Amino acid sequence: MLKSILFLDEFKESKTIFVACSGGLDSMALVDILYHQKLPIHVLHCNFQLRGADSDDDEAFLKLYCKNRGIPLEIKRFDTLSFRKNEKQSIQEIARKLRYDWFDKILAHDERALLCTAHHADDQEEQIWLRLLSSGRLLDLVGIPKQRGQYRRPFLNIAKDEILKYAENQELQWREDRSNSKTDYTRNKIRLTLTPLLLDIDPRYPQALQRLHSEIELLKTQSSAILENHLGDSLSKGEFFVSAELWKNQLFIVKEMLLEAWCKSNAGLGEIERFVQQAQIGSCFELKNEFYVLKEKDGLWFGNNQLDNFKEVTIQIKPEETKNTSPLQAIISQILGKENLGDFENELLWIKRIASGEQVHFINGTKRSVKKVFNDRSWSQYTRRKALGIYYNNKLIEVFERARLEPNKPDENHIQT
Repeated sequence: MLKSILFLDEFKESKTIFVACSGGLDSMALVDILYHQKLPIHVLHCNFQLRGADSDDDEAFLKLYCKNRGIPLEIKRFDTLSFRKNEKQSIQEIARKLRYDWFDKILAHDERALLCTAHHADDQEEQIWLRLLSSGRLLDLVGIPKQRGQYRRPFLNIAKDEILKYAENQELQWREDRSNSKTDYTRNKIRLTLTPLLLDIDPRYPQALQRLHSEIELLKTQSSAILENHLGDSLSKGEFFVSAELWKNQLFIVKEMLLEAWCKSNAGLGEIERFVQQAQIGSCFELKNEFYVLKEKDGLWFGNNQLDNFKEVTIQIKPEETKNTSPLQAIISQILGKENLGDFENELLWIKRIASGEQVHFINGTKRSVKKVFNDRSWSQYTRRKALGIYYNNKLIEVFERARLEPNKPDENHIQT
């Protein structure tokens, strides 16, 4: 079994290895193995106070176990029921969030530390079935990842039977959670009812499910490489451009991963595909959570309304500043065609977002609608959406590209692929 454990070489180079331990068979076996490997383990235990005396007995059991072996132990008690905000929240979901919020805080104090959980191959199978039943999306069938950030799951290739055999051979003690024998929860129904039935139909079932998981994992890896090659780190910045050719030629799984990485909301690919096919140039498809897709002539901008926000800037032009202008004043001088801002001494200018339907009142006395100014300058839909205006005496006197004021923002030149 030791040969099947993942990340052992990495653990030997780590200064701290946190181990999430409930006191049950799986996590006790993990603690025991790492302890006998003489690794610097530190046990973390969550007492969710959901099973009365049994929860307290689990805590007492771990205290004694760790004390006898000199293993550092940290216990966190949660009044779990008090966190339930509505009836749709399951206790399992609440407990999971509380657990990982606590783990994340611990890991934030030490970037080199690792945290192990005792998820195993049987948990992987159950997770795939849960995802299949709840979503049916191919990407969701990838199951539990072997690692995520500082988290590691060294038992993920090991079946529950192997863990039990190890524990019995080592004469380990552990705590049994009596709720695991009830079919009140979907996961338990899968474990106690569906899995035995499938094994009876075909004993090769676990290997087949593992193969499915591995192939989907490979598809995700290949899709990630495609996105990295075309979009680089712009994917994580909340807004990026995808050329029409790139969007058209990619498989659906690449697009699904793009949406998942972009807005974390499982945006409906079908709806976006219909928008791409039917919408006119300049149309915008608003999604939930402030995200939108903007159709350009040569592709799509995936944006975020929060990144479009701009805090109004007020500038007072003072005589002593007209010769040595600030960068912002220099931009304004250039836009207005002035060597300096002397004509505006002791006056106020505003830089802010442009309202729809406005007119530009140029300094030379001419007027033109914002839309026509945009058309005259052949600005892209993205540039128009981001454009800022200069206001003087409550009139819009000029529009300019925000990229000139915020040079670190994405622009067509370095994002377009």
